[in-house]
Amino acid sequence: MSVLTSLDLSTARNLVWKSLCLGGLISLLAWPALAGESTYINVVVEIAPVPRGVDIYESAGSLNLFGAAAIPADFFDPGSAPFTGIVDLTGLYLGDRGPFEMGTTDTVVHRHVEANLADAPSSTQIEVEIVELSLVSTAPINVIVAGQPQDWNIFVTLNTDLPLPVGQMVINRVDPSNGDYGLTIPIEPRLVFERQGEIRVLLPGQELLAGAMGSWSVNSPCATDPLNVPRFPIGPCMSGLNLSSSMLDLNLVPPTVDLSRPPPSLIEPGAIIDPDVASIGRDAVIFSGAQIGPGVVIGPRAFVGADTFVGANALVAEDANLAEGARVGDNAIVGAFGQLGLFSTLDVNSQVGQNCQVANNVAIGTDTTLHGNCVVEDGAAIGNGVTAELGVHVESNSTVQDGLYLYLDAIVPAFSVLTEDLIPCEVGGVTVSTETPTDCDLLGGESFGLIPGLADASSLDAPTSGVVAKTPLNPGNLPAELQNLAADVNGVDSRDGTTKVKDRVWTATTYDCDDFADDMEKGLTGKGYDATFTCYWEVVPNSNHSWYNWLWTSPIKLTKGHAIADVHANNGDIIWIEPQNGLVGVTKIINSTDNLDDDGDGKVEYATSSGSKKTDGDYRIEVWPSRAAAEKAGRRFD
Repeated sequence: MSVLTSLDLSTARNLVWKSLCLGGLISLLAWPALAGESTYINVVVEIAPVPRGVDIYESAGSLNLFGAAAIPADFFDPGSAPFTGIVDLTGLYLGDRGPFEMGTTDTVVHRHVEANLADAPSSTQIEVEIVELSLVSTAPINVIVAGQPQDWNIFVTLNTDLPLPVGQMVINRVDPSNGDYGLTIPIEPRLVFERQGEIRVLLPGQELLAGAMGSWSVNSPCATDPLNVPRFPIGPCMSGLNLSSSMLDLNLVPPTVDLSRPPPSLIEPGAIIDPDVASIGRDAVIFSGAQIGPGVVIGPRAFVGADTFVGANALVAEDANLAEGARVGDNAIVGAFGQLGLFSTLDVNSQVGQNCQVANNVAIGTDTTLHGNCVVEDGAAIGNGVTAELGVHVESNSTVQDGLYLYLDAIVPAFSVLTEDLIPCEVGGVTVSTETPTDCDLLGGESFGLIPGLADASSLDAPTSGVVAKTPLNPGNLPAELQNLAADVNGVDSRDGTTKVKDRVWTATTYDCDDFADDMEKGLTGKGYDATFTCYWEVVPNSNHSWYNWLWTSPIKLTKGHAIADVHANNGDIIWIEPQNGLVGVTKIINSTDNLDDDGDGKVEYATSSGSKKTDGDYRIEVWPSRAAAEKAGRRFD
């Protein structure tokens, strides 16, 4: 969407500033410069999709403790009187979250997907959650207990023992540069009453917060700009919204810097810090000789040793430790509680995840990702473009060559040179890693296909709305148009032009499950079937994942990925095909005890979009028109 308009120079500067906050693109076309004339520029405002992220707020309001929300008798202690009343609330600052300083933020709304706004007037609706709520009473309430007064402070937070309910945000574009928005979000509040170290907790049940006519604009800077640092997914500047429920009334405004927050613990005089550094968190320590580049985020309590180097736009997360002489390249990430040892190097665009312990004199190449809880011992060398899942252990003086994939908890032996992916092998119900299916056979195990990369942070933590539930077709009772399906499946040629798909040999990385499924889908489509491509994996939550680090931390652990083909009947029913052996009507997966109907309800629930939340039991199943379509949506295959 483009809008051509003329603005004075001051307004244009503000427009540029705020449009960047909205993810917009600005083109400066021309401006007259004749003597005595006002200076104007022509601006094309390209409002790009607002990316997935968070909206942060500073809140104030009230808590209504009447009716069903009244505090019952005997709640505080035997003999305590009931309490009713309206309690004024103010925000209790979150302080920091992960590597980021939150300023005066007390409330965070997470937007699950990007929001597309067309030419004005336009509107869009997206799914959201309130992921943080931190309020406190402005004064204690007075309760009578056994005839004596007691003062109790009230804290309002979220009940984290329950899943976060999903709500809706409606964003309206009124004219080219501004609009309004509204929220309807259920929450599960948790009321904590505190007095002299004593705690009482009340869980009142779900509340539906709703409000409309909040405003957004691209014509002025955001109050949140000082908090907007690289990789902190703050969204557009939205302000002026009131949210109400039967219990809560809240006024939301944009937060800003907390001038009272603790400073870094120590920055030695010999440290060289670029004036455009993004953020140095509370209680961080930076020693002499360290060089910190522009756009760098140093998290709270991080330790940056002497003579270290941190390149432009790199992130050293909370409680991370860079030992003397360590080097972190441009755009690289050291995760929370991660360690980079003496004179070790993490090259450009690479990442070591949360709780990764990288020892001394280690070299990690460019575009390499080591997910959390890894161990890399002294002298190891890890090449470019390597992906290692959670819990990988690379022993001393070993070498991992470029582009390899290391499965969950894989071990690279000391002094070895790894030239093949480490794939999963199931032995007696326990999954280990081997280099080839033959190695797995020698252990008496079974290797199964995997889909590398599904655990990358690009796997969006999207809700499961739009999930389709289908009863799998019985291969012995197919509709008329599928009567020849079994024969046609057995006749589909693979990409080599001579071998049938079902007769191909499984080969790690070069012809494995996704290649079988891709060839089968293409062959059946060519025969006139409505064939599609199914991928699935077991969803094991990653405890290191949160709303503030989702840009670089996967929401799941990757386990047991697989790809198969499927065909849709004219009435919309579906039948799955295992292309590695030509079986039609499978729900049991080859070389595995897995079942597509993992929850046993007689149906297979699957999604038609990318995400990471479960669709059927402990599995996420996605059906795509083709492998190419899945890849376009961010799914990666070897």
